[in-house]
Amino acid sequence: MVEFAVLTIFVLFFAFFAERHNSFPFFFLCVLSLALFSGLRNESVGIDTAQYYMVYHNVLSGRDVYGIEDSFLNICVFLQAISKSPAFLVFFMSSLTNVLIISRLWTLRKECSFFVMVAIYISSFYPESMNVMRQFLAVALVFAGTYFLRNKTFWIYIIFCTMAFLFHKTALLGYLLLILFFIVNKEINKWLRYGGILVFSLVVLISFPTLISLIDAYSRYFNRSGSGIGLIMLYKIVLFCLAVFIAKFGFYQQSGVFYGKEKLNLSFSFSYAIGLILCSIGTFFLFMDRIALYFMMFEMPFWGSFARSRFYPLFYRSLIFVLVASLYIMYLISDGQKIFPYSTIWSE
Repeated sequence: MVEFAVLTIFVLFFAFFAERHNSFPFFFLCVLSLALFSGLRNESVGIDTAQYYMVYHNVLSGRDVYGIEDSFLNICVFLQAISKSPAFLVFFMSSLTNVLIISRLWTLRKECSFFVMVAIYISSFYPESMNVMRQFLAVALVFAGTYFLRNKTFWIYIIFCTMAFLFHKTALLGYLLLILFFIVNKEINKWLRYGGILVFSLVVLISFPTLISLIDAYSRYFNRSGSGIGLIMLYKIVLFCLAVFIAKFGFYQQSGVFYGKEKLNLSFSFSYAIGLILCSIGTFFLFMDRIALYFMMFEMPFWGSFARSRFYPLFYRSLIFVLVASLYIMYLISDGQKIFPYSTIWSE
């Protein structure tokens, strides 16, 4: 717990000065700290780390491995040509995950607070990234690929989604972000928009048998009941609605002039809203929050953009502080991801 607190202090320090001075060296130190802490963890740290050790050993010894994509097992075979230690698999996946996510946040620094986005990442996503490693790497690839999506380099985004699919088949959800982009982005020519949606629909029809098999493979996500919407999720929904309401209708007044509306980023808002809805479905299906990860990543730029508010900076930053503090304290108290006590690969 102490190690995680120290990491948080250093990372936030690096993120603050990276944003303030637009400093690449501080950004690099931020990424490096997160990557090393996660990548050099011991087998005993986290719920799933030991399972990945076992998978890597089984692939090395030629034993059958069930319940994991063949493409991921082939990646393990490739990595074993570099190192036969399962610690290398954890280091590779954890480092790549953090590099992709923090680098994507860095590209958004002109419109969002990098410091706020990193703070939300540490409190809301980072501990979980040490467990569902395959899916989190897939999520990181899709999230990083949205840089090319926003720049309308669609074929590169599709490549990122395809690479993500090699690690976890739920990465097919990344293509929904492509459709969402076509829908909410008013700068796209309407014929390109309709053409993109038509092509996507044709691909779905052609690959329908494959989609059915995937649904069957991941039907376990719908077989276990949830225990209801937790207080943190309910709090996130309330804060989201409050922020959007005030941004749309406003009440800011200065020198008798009513300023009113805050400009909303529709891509961030819609994606985050979908993530909140999917997480809420966790009331009925226990693992829906994992499906929601592809959209919940936009929680960081959503609040990061509000931290740059022209009209209500103190109000929004207060909401963000309470959200981050609540999530962080919850992780420290509950240790829901079993990352405490922390130890490195060199520990006995």
